[in-house]
Amino acid sequence: MTAAAENFPHVPPEAVPHLDGFIRHFVAKEKQGRWRSVYSMKPKKWNGVSAYDCSEPELADWNTPPLDTLTKHNMAKYLDTPGFIFPVGHSADLPYRGTLRDALLGNDSVTECVVSLEPGKLAVCYGHSGELRICRH
Repeated sequence: MTAAAENFPHVPPEAVPHLDGFIRHFVAKEKQGRWRSVYSMKPKKWNGVSAYDCSEPELADWNTPPLDTLTKHNMAKYLDTPGFIFPVGHSADLPYRGTLRDALLGNDSVTECVVSLEPGKLAVCYGHSGELRICRH
C-alpha cells in the first residue's frame, strides 16, 4: 500500500492517485490540509470539501451549458475519456469510474463534483451553481 493510499483508507485504491494528484496540483494551498483530513475520514464526513476549493479560475456559471464551456476550452474531446468522479459538497459519496459526459451531461449528472481524467494532470471541477473550472498541469 502506498503512503497516499494509507492516508485515504476509505477511498478505493484505484482512485487514490486521482485524489492525491488533484489535491496536490489543483486544490488551493490553504485548503489542501482540509481535503486530506476530510478524505482520511469515513465517507459520511466527506461533505466538508467543495469544488469551490479548486485553485483554477471559474470559466463559466450556471448561465452557460457545460458542453459549451468544455467545447470552447478544447475539452469536448475528453467527454468519453474514463476517469474518476468524486461527488463533493452535499453530494459527497464514494468516487466511481465515469466520464465527463456521465458527470455533467447525463441523466444522472452530479450536483457538485470533481472529475479526474489524468491523475494530477487533468481534471474538471463543477460547482453546485454550475461553475466550471478546468484543471491542467
